[in-house]
Amino acid sequence: MNPQIRSYFVVLGEACIPAAVTAVTGITPTKTWLKGEVRHERTQRIRLDSGWRVDLTSEVEATLEAHVAGLLNLLWESREYFDELRSRCELHISVVVHGRNGMPELNLSVDTLRRLSSIGASLDIDAYC
Repeated sequence: MNPQIRSYFVVLGEACIPAAVTAVTGITPTKTWLKGEVRHERTQRIRLDSGWRVDLTSEVEATLEAHVAGLLNLLWESREYFDELRSRCELHISVVVHGRNGMPELNLSVDTLRRLSSIGASLDIDAYC
């Protein structure tokens, strides 16, 4: 089985207003939530922050570079807004890797690192073997 990767970009925080992120960027989020909403019905845990999330849905090569670059391409036209937003909210790209028969390449190009830095997002990688 080849490695499987899924990735998404998240804006989190008490100051995060999901509808405003959508309105300014024109990007349709995969998921949004508001502080105080029930996170899990079974446990009745409450969300501590509001959030806006967009998943990379296009088919890309199963590499870290392809996923991070794909998300940055999606977000790029709104990079100045995200850079400004980082003073009030947490921004990060999450990449989840399932590599039962080996891990994919987990490197990023200098250009991708610069682009990631320019929108003020951190990078979280969860790798499962």
